[in-house]
Amino acid sequence: MNKRTANSPDLVRKRSDTKVFEYHIDCLPEQTREIIKQRHYKFLMAQSPAQPVDESVKRSTAIKSRDELAIMRQCPALLERKVQALNDQQKQIADTRMMLAQEVVRLQQAGMTRIAAVIFIVDESKTGILPEALQRAATLANAKKGRIPARGGQKQPTGMGESLSQR
Repeated sequence: MNKRTANSPDLVRKRSDTKVFEYHIDCLPEQTREIIKQRHYKFLMAQSPAQPVDESVKRSTAIKSRDELAIMRQCPALLERKVQALNDQQKQIADTRMMLAQEVVRLQQAGMTRIAAVIFIVDESKTGILPEALQRAATLANAKKGRIPARGGQKQPTGMGESLSQR
């Protein structure tokens, strides 16, 4: 490790009140760094559920559905009418999709790109090693035409392609 940090003293520091030195992750081989990152991301996924997303983030390009969302935020009665039009199953599916979106945001905050975070969650879902609540959410969130996928990983015919956990 000392050879790797000899030309870069900013990659190593002495821990206060000890004889221990701490090394920056960039000092490690690429394969080791990837393993550490994957473990960290899995640890994050096993933590408590994601916190609400900061709504202050704005995009410069406006899409019709975003305009509609802005109007609904200004007029709670319109939002209430739209929500009342959804049945319980649609509300449940929407909630689980939001839960997965929040997990993507948490992984982004930990340093992943959005695409990498989505792929990570999909891969973990495929292998069935997501935390139990997220695994159920991934299965439910992928319901097509309002159908809830069968339990136990068995596919229910929907005619709409494969589920998130079966890609």
